[in-house]
Amino acid sequence: MIDDKETCCFMHLLCRFVNCGKTYLLPVSNSEAVQSDKVLLGYYDDEYVYIIPSVVIGAANTMLHRHHHPSFNMRKIQRNLFELNMIKVHWILSGEI
Repeated sequence: MIDDKETCCFMHLLCRFVNCGKTYLLPVSNSEAVQSDKVLLGYYDDEYVYIIPSVVIGAANTMLHRHHHPSFNMRKIQRNLFELNMIKVHWILSGEI
């Protein structure tokens, strides 16, 4: 259970994006199968879902602005999700998260 309303809203939007017909996740084993008519949210394997933060946060902020709401406080949301062990950081060789 997520007590923070903003974190809960972010997770709700993430679920909506994953289930939306305009966005998609690719299996890591088939990462070359990009669909040009949809927005790639990230990748998945048997253990994790690897979201692309800039895409998901950008989509969430676009949705919020469209409805005249301020952007999410992502620092607070990330801290809450870390504390709940719902996200982990994966560093790639380029140094990006």
